[in-house]
Amino acid sequence: MPTETRIRNADEKDIYIISEILRPYAENKLLLSRSPEDILSHLKNFCVALIGDKIAGCCALRNYGNNLFEVRSLAVSSKFSNMGIGTKLVTFCMEKAARNGKVKVFALTYRSDFFERLGFRKVQKSLFPEKIWSDCSVCSKKDNCDEDALLIEIG
Repeated sequence: MPTETRIRNADEKDIYIISEILRPYAENKLLLSRSPEDILSHLKNFCVALIGDKIAGCCALRNYGNNLFEVRSLAVSSKFSNMGIGTKLVTFCMEKAARNGKVKVFALTYRSDFFERLGFRKVQKSLFPEKIWSDCSVCSKKDNCDEDALLIEIG
């Protein structure tokens, strides 16, 4: 099996594979569920990791304006775990955000250690009212969120 990982922006032919990669994470309440229709409507936010011709993982970068971005929907297929794919996906998203100059990139996660290794630091969720009003308000854990908020400033 090839081991070289390439990251590219997602396109329409990737939608159902992205959905399948995200599904087990959503079922385990580690990520918000994303339907194929939702992925299509936000396709420009997504990137995918390829090993050979197989999509091994995905990630999305949401732009909230005012140079604030969120890394979200980060998932790697279990067949490709522990190969550094998550790091490559997040790095790709951070580089994409940095094209806007000085930016802040945040993530809400159960994997603080992963993001801290990439230079993120823990912060209060209240720093991101945009996120709270758009996604957290429809999350089943909205009144008892157990994710950590992490932030990195780039540029």
